[in-house]
Amino acid sequence: MMKTGFIGAGTTGTALAVRLSQKGWPVVAVSSRSPSSAQRLADLVPDCRVCHTVQELVEATELVFITTPDDVITRVCREVQWREGQSVVHWSGAQSVDILEPARELGAGVDSFHPLQAFAD
Repeated sequence: MMKTGFIGAGTTGTALAVRLSQKGWPVVAVSSRSPSSAQRLADLVPDCRVCHTVQELVEATELVFITTPDDVITRVCREVQWREGQSVVHWSGAQSVDILEPARELGAGVDSFHPLQAFAD
């Protein structure tokens, strides 16, 4: 399985990271604007480390879930040097996959998941 990382350690990112880890996915990295949220997620997932920059996380992973607030996704995507063959998925219910175009242009595969309901705390 692909080494997986989460950009954003709020309710959605934490719930997904924990569940994927429980199912055997190698969730190896997290980055968040809130160091305490990132550490909390890392503490819940075995072998997950906190990355202090988004680029550090991207370099350590093959599959990246962007679980930030909707208005941050585009900026995050533009600030990173994605790799060919890397996979990037955002979890916005309001945005299309097109906001990940900067990653696609660098050779990453992109997708989006649109939750049907909000994640509870």
